[in-house]
Amino acid sequence: MSSKDSVVIVPGSFCPTSMYDPLVMPLRAKGYDIHVLEPPCYPAGYKANSVTQPSMYDDAAYVNEFVRKLADGGKEVILLAHSYGGKS
Repeated sequence: MSSKDSVVIVPGSFCPTSMYDPLVMPLRAKGYDIHVLEPPCYPAGYKANSVTQPSMYDDAAYVNEFVRKLADGGKEVILLAHSYGGKS
């Protein structure tokens, strides 16, 4: 990986982002640019009092926007998707 690379992890829908800490923390400590996303449809991402609950399409838009910002900033993006995260 070069300094222009960013790794974006999209977890499975019932996987807390903390599940990836054993992988992510040592790599971040070595200077790697790693992001673990929590799209709107995931349990911690939506509010119980929301009028409408987010959908798979909201998750896809969230992931797309996040990756696009990195790419527009000159980063090469490596996307790792787990389970439902691959459908986003």
